[in-house]
Amino acid sequence: IDGGDDNAISIPVGAAELSPIEFDGAIIQQSGGKDAAQLPTRLYVSDVVTSSLHRRMGIASTLMDVLESSAFEKFGTGTMLYLHVKEDNMAAQKFYKKPRRGYGAPTSEQLQHIDVCRLEENASTAGQILLCKSLYCSHLPLNPKEENASTSTSIRGFGSAQSKGKQTAKKSKRRKR
Repeated sequence: IDGGDDNAISIPVGAAELSPIEFDGAIIQQSGGKDAAQLPTRLYVSDVVTSSLHRRMGIASTLMDVLESSAFEKFGTGTMLYLHVKEDNMAAQKFYKKPRRGYGAPTSEQLQHIDVCRLEENASTAGQILLCKSLYCSHLPLNPKEENASTSTSIRGFGSAQSKGKQTAKKSKRRKR
């Protein structure tokens, strides 16, 4: 997250990862059923973290908005996102289960073709609670960048090539208003 000050040092205050790797070997092929190409895309949300000094500032919400919007843009309607949360982490459970986030206990349909034990093993999450969400356009923020535009922060991926010239031009435009 970059505070927009050209002289400031940018420090990472949050991170999140979205990956299909945790499903390696966890998708069950049933004889006479759909093959893997016909199944919806399944992605795993892992390592959603926010610096303890920067919690309760909307950073995790922004990270999740961007992850979900990116997954929807790339894979489309019906893409399913899965994540695990520790049983005693009530704050995380509350966060993911909020109507705005929309995660919940997976239905039997969402678990169909998944070896849950293998998924837990792959994700190193034995004993944690599995949550799931199917992506549909109505579940996503209209534009996560606009929704969070009221703050002076911007999101940049690790190694992104956003130039200081663009930042300065944006800052100059703001001053002229």
